[in-house]
Amino acid sequence: MTPEVYDPPPDTPTPPSEPAKKTDPDSPPRGRPRNGRKRDGLSDPESVEPVLFVAEDWTDFRNLDRITTKAGVPRDLLPRVAVKELVDNALDAAGPAGTVKYGPLTADDDAFGFFVADDGAGIKGTDADLATHFSIRRPLTTSKMKLMPTRGKLGNGIRVAVGVAILGRGTVRVSTRGRTLTLVPQADDGTTRVAAGAPWDGTGTRIEVTLLDPMAELARDDDDLFRWADTAVALNRGTHFRGETSPWWYTPLGFHDLLRAAGRERVARVFKTLSGCSASRKVARLNADYPGRTCDSLTAAESSAILALARDGTKAVPPRLLGAVGPLDDYPGYKKVVGVRADADRQVPYVLEAWARRSESEEVTVCVNRTPIVTEVSLQRDDRAEYAIYGAGLSHAGIAAGQKRFGEYDVLLNVVAPDVPLMSSGKEPNLRPMAGNILAAISGAIKRLKAAVPVTPAGSSARSQKDVIRAHLPTEAARLSGDGAYQFSLRQLFYAIRPKLIAAIGREPMYERFARVVGEYEDAHGEIDGLYRDNRGTLVHPHSGTGDGLPLGTRMVAAYARPEWQFNKILYCEKEGLFPVLRHVRWPERYDCALLTSKGFASRAAHDLLARLEGGTEPITFFCIHDADGPGTVIFESLRDTLQPHGVRVVNLGLDPAEGRAMGLDVEPVARKRRKDGKPAKVVAGRYLPKADREWLQTHRIELNAMTSPQFVAWLSRKMDAHHDGKVIPPAPVVATAFEAGVRATLTRSLEAEALRRARIGERVETAIAGHRGRLDAIAARVGADLTSALGDEPTARWAAVIDRESAATAQEIANQLVGPPKTEE
Repeated sequence: MTPEVYDPPPDTPTPPSEPAKKTDPDSPPRGRPRNGRKRDGLSDPESVEPVLFVAEDWTDFRNLDRITTKAGVPRDLLPRVAVKELVDNALDAAGPAGTVKYGPLTADDDAFGFFVADDGAGIKGTDADLATHFSIRRPLTTSKMKLMPTRGKLGNGIRVAVGVAILGRGTVRVSTRGRTLTLVPQADDGTTRVAAGAPWDGTGTRIEVTLLDPMAELARDDDDLFRWADTAVALNRGTHFRGETSPWWYTPLGFHDLLRAAGRERVARVFKTLSGCSASRKVARLNADYPGRTCDSLTAAESSAILALARDGTKAVPPRLLGAVGPLDDYPGYKKVVGVRADADRQVPYVLEAWARRSESEEVTVCVNRTPIVTEVSLQRDDRAEYAIYGAGLSHAGIAAGQKRFGEYDVLLNVVAPDVPLMSSGKEPNLRPMAGNILAAISGAIKRLKAAVPVTPAGSSARSQKDVIRAHLPTEAARLSGDGAYQFSLRQLFYAIRPKLIAAIGREPMYERFARVVGEYEDAHGEIDGLYRDNRGTLVHPHSGTGDGLPLGTRMVAAYARPEWQFNKILYCEKEGLFPVLRHVRWPERYDCALLTSKGFASRAAHDLLARLEGGTEPITFFCIHDADGPGTVIFESLRDTLQPHGVRVVNLGLDPAEGRAMGLDVEPVARKRRKDGKPAKVVAGRYLPKADREWLQTHRIELNAMTSPQFVAWLSRKMDAHHDGKVIPPAPVVATAFEAGVRATLTRSLEAEALRRARIGERVETAIAGHRGRLDAIAARVGADLTSALGDEPTARWAAVIDRESAATAQEIANQLVGPPKTEE
């Protein structure tokens, strides 16, 4: 494990590049301050060296607040993820033809237990080896770095399960290869000790985990404790990949990391495990170039050369060889789509399988390599006939679901791929690169379900709003713009298509939905010529003097350029009315933080602005505050899902429901819309919230405005302090350039002022004016009389422009008489 800080020992020689420091004969000896007092850290506080701490990642698995980042789930789902990790390992041990069993053991007021068993070959090793295997402190020894279309990615599954046992003050009983060991994980040092042993006559491996509160309570309260395990077992069928890892699946840097992780292994031994690299010709070339070398001795350039040798004559693996689960009895709709993620460095094949069945509400479960991901993904109706999918890097609409009166769908999606990029250390996959095919797979599964199990709703079918808008966009845009001669607004376009929408859907259409459909249309077909959007919010810069904000609109954003080294944070808030409170106390200047609102973050102008801010060399972090209500929590998730895949960090500062209640803020009831059946419509809430809070938001809400101004500023400052890493400090070259520019500007002003005093400019101007008084009055009278005629020739000009032109010409004539005509450079 690599420490975060390394201090060389006292006898470490000074590197040659750092010349030894000369000793000042007048300075006191090292170790004593100039006042002669002993440097004991108390009498001379300024002499105390900073205390450096080295953190080891195993401590995260024993901490309830940090294990969630390793497991990728909130604390209430920790028991469920522990079950899933053990079942995944059991499925790997048993193989496709094996058997895996699991279920509860005890469930009372004091404890909860569960077991996972397989009929595989058992776990090798001594009692001490097993104790180490089931400890959170064991070195991360895993085969998962080798890219394969199999379960698992990080190799942390056992440590997560053991960490849950530690937090539940529990035990782990492992029965394998003739004996049963009672293991007690230790929270203080991360090891696991063997408490007892007994003979066992079973086959394979059986693991029993017993938990006490608070983990036992979480397990008892989770009605879906075994749901992820059920899904993993259901997908353990069909065809599987039978090959070796392909050199086409690695980037040069990723391949170098793989070889370095192999440590003292011989390069040739690892090389032979690659697909197409066991041929004697290739091995001979490798041994000739790298005789006897170990993997950890290779440079990045050498690893890249070995990767090129491995690819030489080796074909990329086609997606069909990855295997597939195939149709499932419980899901009548099934669709498979294959693809290849290709870039300059590699070709990664993948298989997408989607299954669909009818449901009372839209649901989706996403799996990678036949096991559910722990990231929450949701389906939501984006329009009357389409679903949008959110989570795991996805925030995409376009899933053809059909009219709502035909019913909703429960979708199961499985991604088979040797490599799926991660968005966090908690195993959250980034499925955005496959988004188009994911939409096609789910749409295809729903379409085949409709064909297999057709449903005819009451009444006749009608076109969706999206269909009507798309059908009329080109002709109405051309009409409003005069075939491209004029600009027109989005709201003009809405009112032009509105009558057609009312005729099609029988009710008043929503402008926000219309704007979203137009934005999607532009994403697919390019920007509509001449279309601009009204200002929908404001961006306020810190240190701007006046504090005036930039209006957010298409025309304003197009010309926006971020000021250099002025801010490195942006605080997004849906309530622009809170900004004057922050500006009054100079909060933006304190944190070098810009303020952003868009009166609904989905507006195109705000999206374009964020895209412009994303570029450049200066990093930026987005922070979000919102009401503790369903729409507010969704705003944060929309911001995160849009920017996080592009490497932009998005931090949620709240207000979240639990925090608002703890602060004693006023709670308001939620006025929910009614569905056609009379039942209250569901309030969509952030997926990151615990289930209990999502349910609370169905009937309750807390506004940011429930805080007083002092309370709001103190609350926000406390939140920001946890993430504030200091003021914006540009690099040394920028500082030097700015300093010199300041010197030049001040010198220029001083010298210009001195030159003006010496030249007696004001006195000379008045003398010239007095000498040409009669002529000036005559010209002024003529120009005034001719203004009507002049403006008739220039109808777009202002009268002052005519005056400026005539006065400039007259002044130049007088100046030519005084100092001669202006000189031209040859």
